[in-house]
Amino acid sequence: MDWTNFDTWFIHVAADMLRDMALHGYGYPGRQPFDTKEKWSSWLHRMADQFSYLQDEDNGNEWAKPYLDQLMKSPKLALLKEGPPEFAELRDKYFERSKEVYEEHQKLFQSTMKELLEHWECLWD
Repeated sequence: MDWTNFDTWFIHVAADMLRDMALHGYGYPGRQPFDTKEKWSSWLHRMADQFSYLQDEDNGNEWAKPYLDQLMKSPKLALLKEGPPEFAELRDKYFERSKEVYEEHQKLFQSTMKELLEHWECLWD
């Protein structure tokens, strides 16, 4: 199953691995920008935090909770094309913001991976 969902699996595993390396690792690169263990640990935690943030596709969508709460109260609303106007408005706001959040997450993932790859050879202990 891991390789059929490699994208999801990697984001979860990478966050945990980087945190574990920061907390239990013995070494650090010893050169700029990681010339101290503290700098190395801080960077590993920041990378892990970014991967953790990406684990939830609704992070940053302020309409997710109200929309999903409404669906939990009335699951049949998801099946209706129209539905009550207040729900349709909420649904539209949720999906519009979801598109924006998806694009934001893609940019964060790209920048996180780029930075991770810049220091790939340092990811050992």
